[in-house]
Amino acid sequence: MVDTTLLLHANLLYAEFPFAEIPNVIDRSYLPVLEMLEKNPQYKIVLNVTGFTLDVLSGAFPEYGKYPEVVDLIKALIKRGQVEVTGTSWTHGILPLMTTEDVRRDIGRYLATAKRVLGIRPAGFFPPELSIDPLLPLILSENGFSWCFVDNGLLRYTTDDLLNVANDFKPVPPSMFKEIALASRMGPLGQLRMLLKMKKSIRSMTGLSPVVWNGAGAASIVAFRSVQEWNSYTLSCLGRMAIMNEKRLYAMLDAVGPTLSGFFLPFSTDFEFYGYRGNVLEEPIPVSRLAALLEYIHQSPHLTFTLPSEYLKKTDTASFKDLYLRTGSWSTDADFALWDADPDNRRLNDFVREVRGLYDRRADALSKADREIVEKYLLLAQGSDGRGWTPIPEHRLFCYNAALSALTILRRK
Repeated sequence: MVDTTLLLHANLLYAEFPFAEIPNVIDRSYLPVLEMLEKNPQYKIVLNVTGFTLDVLSGAFPEYGKYPEVVDLIKALIKRGQVEVTGTSWTHGILPLMTTEDVRRDIGRYLATAKRVLGIRPAGFFPPELSIDPLLPLILSENGFSWCFVDNGLLRYTTDDLLNVANDFKPVPPSMFKEIALASRMGPLGQLRMLLKMKKSIRSMTGLSPVVWNGAGAASIVAFRSVQEWNSYTLSCLGRMAIMNEKRLYAMLDAVGPTLSGFFLPFSTDFEFYGYRGNVLEEPIPVSRLAALLEYIHQSPHLTFTLPSEYLKKTDTASFKDLYLRTGSWSTDADFALWDADPDNRRLNDFVREVRGLYDRRADALSKADREIVEKYLLLAQGSDGRGWTPIPEHRLFCYNAALSALTILRRK
């Protein structure tokens, strides 16, 4: 049997949702899913909750409400061993686009928030947008993390000798995720061809063992694979996109289950798709469909619920392949253009760097309280949800205004 779980990523800074929708996201998505898990102790999932989201739930941002019932449910599910919470960014920033000092501050703020709100210190980490660089294993190790999720697509750059993407003598073929994105704009025939290609790719993907990610500074960390093809296939089936439906998902799981080895994540993306909606769904996926998938896994003779830290306790990590992972993300081109190439994003990023530089020069003249406030605003200004995938103006202005708030304090001093 292959060790299996799902990962749900909860982010109340979601780029496409206005802040006024936070109560609806919680009432329609977070609470029903968590209550469903509470009623079914046989299910196990990984929960990735940004630090900002934890702060909102605990009432640290009173303008967005307070939701102790959600916090209590998460804590109860952790205590029962049903949920493993991963560490992540406090503000959901793209870590490789931030200074290493800000990355450390961001992760430190997340850890302090997780301890205050949930009483935990996570062993694993989920990088926002699976954006990584060779410095991240060192920073994670310094902060006590022993494992991390990575985009499976990034592994090919090392395993297929494609590390230098500027080498025209060996160009990098488009990722499957890129092809899926292109197919979404095609007609039915093109989409059908893409579906067949995706199914073939999934069927051939049998070895899903974690790897030992070798980073800078002789740091290494266990890396679990998040497979974009499986995310897309599961989401399209549960969301009943075009000809897809749950029967097709279960048939695929029946077909590949006996061939899989390692650690299998059939779904590792947005929590909000269930009960509310998301950036690729006009209609929410009913929570009952998520429950049905979890029950299918529970009943499967080929799949067994296992959380990542449980898996590592029973598995010899010496059997994992050592691998260098290049800087990248799970965007369609595995780079950061989604958050940095747009002219408005470039202006925003330049402005944040300007304020960050001013802070570096004036920090010593600030009180401890003012430094903490400026650092908080600078982290909020660097959140990914003001930049991509398809942010509403409210979120982009949120980042601009956070940087302006930091600048106001710095000018006052």
